[in-house]
Amino acid sequence: MSRHDPEANCPTPWKKRHPTEWQAENALTSMWRNRRHGGPLPTRWYACDCGGYHTTHRTLAEYEARVGRRPQPPRGA
Repeated sequence: MSRHDPEANCPTPWKKRHPTEWQAENALTSMWRNRRHGGPLPTRWYACDCGGYHTTHRTLAEYEARVGRRPQPPRGA
């Protein structure tokens, strides 16, 4: 039986993958508290196509201007 590797389908595999929204939010808090991140500090998290969550310093408006508006997954999915 093969295991599904969510990172294999991730469009941004170089970013740390957080399995839940809660963990992504905690990562943001930790980065801002410690300020040891090696670039612009992220300001939000987003759901990725791989099923996980990533943090980003780009605003939602910047992201949508670059790639277009993405459909939002249903809440609780």
